[in-house]
Amino acid sequence: MKISVVMTTYNGEKYLTEQLDSLRNQSRLPDEVIICDDGSSDTTNSLVDDYIKKYSLNGWIHKVNEVNLGWRKNFMEAIRMSSGELIFTCDQDDIWYADKLEIMEKAMQENKKIQLLVSDYDSEYKDSKKIYQSDCIYRYEFDKKFMFIKRPGCVYCFRRELFDTAETMWFDYYPHDAVLWRAALVTDSLYVYKQPLIYWRRHETTATGHDKRDAESKIVSMEYYLEAIDKLIEFIENNKIENKKQKKMLIDRCREWCELRIDLMKTGKLSKWIKLSGYIGNYYNCKSYLADLVMAKNK
Repeated sequence: MKISVVMTTYNGEKYLTEQLDSLRNQSRLPDEVIICDDGSSDTTNSLVDDYIKKYSLNGWIHKVNEVNLGWRKNFMEAIRMSSGELIFTCDQDDIWYADKLEIMEKAMQENKKIQLLVSDYDSEYKDSKKIYQSDCIYRYEFDKKFMFIKRPGCVYCFRRELFDTAETMWFDYYPHDAVLWRAALVTDSLYVYKQPLIYWRRHETTATGHDKRDAESKIVSMEYYLEAIDKLIEFIENNKIENKKQKKMLIDRCREWCELRIDLMKTGKLSKWIKLSGYIGNYYNCKSYLADLVMAKNK
């Protein structure tokens, strides 16, 4: 199978070489590496060019955007550029363990039902020889918490056909990992490999994961959820989905939850928060339910 690795960069000079080394040293080398830079002002682009030249890396393509697209759109454009049957999305600052591509490709070859395979990750670097274990693969079920993306895009491996269908749900500020996660989840084709295959580096300059925690930001977040829900309903209507009725009921329930949360954030009324107690199962955890009241009262 042809494997494409898709990486986006933006002012990533500090950790980029470690990530590039981990791609170049894979036990199963990628057939194609797409690197799309979003207008870096540091040495990122010269670093990438020099790296490709130094190691004579055929199949490595480096593109610099003429204008800044933002990380969400940049990732989508980079994926569109790729040509592999299997696509791995890659951040600029992590370290992939040497057997990541080999293990995930083998899992995808053995189980054609898998459209999106995600792995676990380490928060500290712990590289060691990884051995493929078929009994470490489990399918995620579509449930009340379907809106929550439980793995970062840097641990994704997905088939080209999933991207082609999921892309119909995409809009400008929809993260690529979220749209792929939900498309695979609702089609019962999302699986997890319960072993860490990368070191996921988190730091102050990371592009994602720094959401504000206030009422106004929560309203924006819930409005995004509602738009994503509309796209998901449309996706279900236009595709062959098992247990369609039950899934639509869960999605409708989630829509009500989002609308109630918006009302709470706008009004700060305790009665709205009490009504949300009937939607506890839609929250990530009980702490998030309590946080809603605090945000609404402090707006």
